[in-house]
Amino acid sequence: MIQLSDNFDEFNEYEYTIEVLEGSMDVMETFEDEDKAQAESYLVRAYFECYEFLKAKATDETLRSTDISEPDCCVEVLSGRIEDGLCNYQAAVVYFRKAVAWLQTQETQEYDDLSRICSSLLAGTLLRHSADNEAEAFAIFQEQLHRCSDPLSTNVFLFSCFLFSSSAADASPCV
Repeated sequence: MIQLSDNFDEFNEYEYTIEVLEGSMDVMETFEDEDKAQAESYLVRAYFECYEFLKAKATDETLRSTDISEPDCCVEVLSGRIEDGLCNYQAAVVYFRKAVAWLQTQETQEYDDLSRICSSLLAGTLLRHSADNEAEAFAIFQEQLHRCSDPLSTNVFLFSCFLFSSSAADASPCV
């Protein structure tokens, strides 16, 4: 089941992931904790990608309450994006701040692009939350632009800002 869900996830066939995992919920109770957590994480992402934010949040909360590992930035970002999809911007900001803080503790270059993406998510959510956050949001954008070491990384950052702000606006029922 997990391998099948992994295959569906890899090819962005989230509806099938949901069908397989929801159809086998009773069997999942017999899984090892690690396998169950993996299956639930696939389900959270599938719900999110299908804009089923309430189901994604409920499954995410279940996963967080049973998963013994420390949440990393990917878990925090997904939780933030779920809250953002539910128009709960204050909670989304908290998750995005945790993701950015986690990334700042990593000292390798491989996290630079991810750090810029998380920062753009944070800044965009701050702007959606309240116009009072404008100064902080633009300071984050400015800082990330200054950290770009070459034109390609600048373009990647600007594209991610556009991509995440437009996809959030398109998918958001909050407008």
